[in-house]
Formats: sequence, structure tokens, C-alpha cells
Amino acid sequence: MANLASLGEVELLGALAEGLELVAEHVATLEQIAGRQEGPAAARAVEVLRVVSDEEAGKFLILLDVARCADAEPALKADQLRKASNHIAKGIYQRAVDIRPADFAELLRFAKGLRASHYLDGPNDVDWIFRNEIEAEREEKLYVDYVSTDDGDSWYSPRRYDDLGPDYASGAVELVLGMSRAGFCSAAVLSTIVEVWRDFRPEPETRWSDCRELNRATLERIAVDVVDPDLSDEDVSRILNTWTFPMYDVDLRKIDVKLDDLRERQRNWSPDGWGRGDYY
Repeated sequence: MANLASLGEVELLGALAEGLELVAEHVATLEQIAGRQEGPAAARAVEVLRVVSDEEAGKFLILLDVARCADAEPALKADQLRKASNHIAKGIYQRAVDIRPADFAELLRFAKGLRASHYLDGPNDVDWIFRNEIEAEREEKLYVDYVSTDDGDSWYSPRRYDDLGPDYASGAVELVLGMSRAGFCSAAVLSTIVEVWRDFRPEPETRWSDCRELNRATLERIAVDVVDPDLSDEDVSRILNTWTFPMYDVDLRKIDVKLDDLRERQRNWSPDGWGRGDYY
């Protein structure tokens, strides 16, 4: 996919539009299938389907960010396109839809907290060592696995999520479906995104309101003929309020954390110690 970065802007936007439409259709189809599941195995089947639909929603938002950096150097666009095959990057994009950062710095802290290969958490913030949250949740919903923990080794089964999973689509899935209805899968709207976002390079202190205003400007410039008649006020509100800052120049690769370092922090813990974000 990274070879798309070498295309000229017109060709790139055309290729992105085709890919976005296919991804959105896949997300919509998976959600429709999830909604039809019934019977004793329904909960587990829905969880498996939504692991995939959530990842595909993250992929959609990653590809959409390529349009927001369409005038950047090919290397940056290639790096962004590679995120579409990175489980952690897709998970960060998917989960970022659900937070309301005051500024870009808050989004960066949120993303960094999801990149650690291992982290400390628990009642005292240091009680147990956990592996990467995105990878763990994904694999535990898909597979039976034998897992090593501080409490010993044991089998984990997706059965543990049977009564825990939501019975509704994630915010990212709803956002992607709303964007699809708003015409975001068309080359014309992607061209509008390029124009609106061309000079926006957020700094840590950039306020959320600046991003939201560009969301509004994008929506206001979309031609009526590309909009699905089923586009709702809720769709528009969701795009306006949950499409977050571009992350095309943010490193979303996993941070390798040494377990010995975490155990040392556990030993040296005090009530006035660090918060979770410092444990990697």
C-alpha cells in the first residue's frame, strides 16, 4: 500500500477514494451481520466481527489522514500508509474517536499510553504488569491462548468477553459510516479535504476548537450531489465533534518496554510516585 505515496495528487486521491469506499462497505457489512446474530453464541460471534470492523474503521481514518497530508513529501505519506497494516496504529485511531482532547498534546499523551509493549496498572497504579492494551484485547477476543502473568500461567478464552462486550457499534464505526454517507469516499470530497487542511500542522498547544473548525469547514464545502440522502444530523454532529487531529506525523509504533524496568518501579513504588503514563 505504501507505493501509493509515489502517485501524483489526482491519482492518489482517486486511489484513496476507491479504497475508502471499499473499507466503508466492509465496515457496514460486518456491522449488519453483527446485528443479525442470535442464539447462545451470538455474543462471541459479535465480538469477533467487531474486532475486525473496529480495525477497519481505524484503517479508514488512517487513509483519510493521507488526504490531510497529500501535499507532504512521499516519505511521510508512505509512513502514514504503512500504519494501515499496524494493529496498534489502527487501534489508536479507532479509540481516539472516543476522547475529547483539550489540545493536541492531550491526544499525543493518549496515543503514547497505548503504544507501550507492557505497562503497570492496578489499585496502586503499579500492582500488575500488563501487555499492550490494544494487542491484548484484540487477541483475547479472537483466540484461545496460554498467557504468562504475574499470578502465574493460565489459559485465556474469548469466553471471558461473552457478557462484557457492548451490543452496539463503536464510535469509530459510527463515524466511518457517517463519513461514508457524507461523501468522504469520493475524490471530490478528498480534494476538498486537501484544500481545507493544507496548512494545518498542529503543535502540542493547538486547541481542539481549531480542529473542530476545520471539520466544520470541510462539511460546509461538500457538494450536495455526493451526499447520501440518509445522512443524518447525528452523522454531521459526529463528524464535527469526533474526527480528531491529524496524526500522520505522529509515531504510532509499539514502544518496547523492559520488564525489569517495570519490576524495579514496582519495588520502588510510593504513594507519591508516578502516574500510569510514566510506566514505560
